[in-house]
Amino acid sequence: MTFNSYMFILFFLPVVLAGYYVCFFRTSGRMVRVFLLSVSVIFYVSAGWRAAGILLASILLNYAFFRGLAVCRRRQNTKGGG
Repeated sequence: MTFNSYMFILFFLPVVLAGYYVCFFRTSGRMVRVFLLSVSVIFYVSAGWRAAGILLASILLNYAFFRGLAVCRRRQNTKGGG
C-alpha cells in the first residue's frame, strides 16, 4: 500500500482518522499513542515484512534512547543542577 493508492485514500486513511479521534476524545493519551503505533505497524507490514522490521528496529532504538534521556534528566534534577 502506498500513500497514493486507492486502498490507502479510501479505506486506511479514513479508518485511521476516525480511530484517532475516537481514541483522542474517549480515552487517555497513552491509548492514542498505542493506536497510532499499531496502525503504523499495520501500514508498514502491508509494504512487506522487511519494511516492518526496519520500523520495529527504529521503534526499539528510539524507545531505548529516550528512556536513557529520561534517566539522565532525572539524575540531573536530583543533583540540583540548575
